[in-house]
Amino acid sequence: MSLLQTAGDIAVKVHPYIAKFGNEAMNEQIKNHDGKLSIAQQRVMYFEILEQAQKTGGQVAPNVPLQHMMNDLQQWRGEQIKQQYTPTEHILYQQQAVAGTSPKSTGLEI
Repeated sequence: MSLLQTAGDIAVKVHPYIAKFGNEAMNEQIKNHDGKLSIAQQRVMYFEILEQAQKTGGQVAPNVPLQHMMNDLQQWRGEQIKQQYTPTEHILYQQQAVAGTSPKSTGLEI
């Protein structure tokens, strides 16, 4: 697993719009990344789906506003950040300090 460079690198679940209307290549990419892609990757896919729809006369996919999809993805990314990157050890240390115990007395090393 590689280190993340920015918040934009965080993979989130694939938006239902992308999952429903993705072509074979998109579905393979989704599968290879365990159903999670970065927001940037999903944005590119969104435009590929729209381009595909224009080529077929709009019969491939309904028009879902990009901003709606982006809002969903950004919310999911925020949830991922809270779940994965909240410094729980630091909070635990502060609670122990308030209670008057030290990390060493509890066997906890920080």
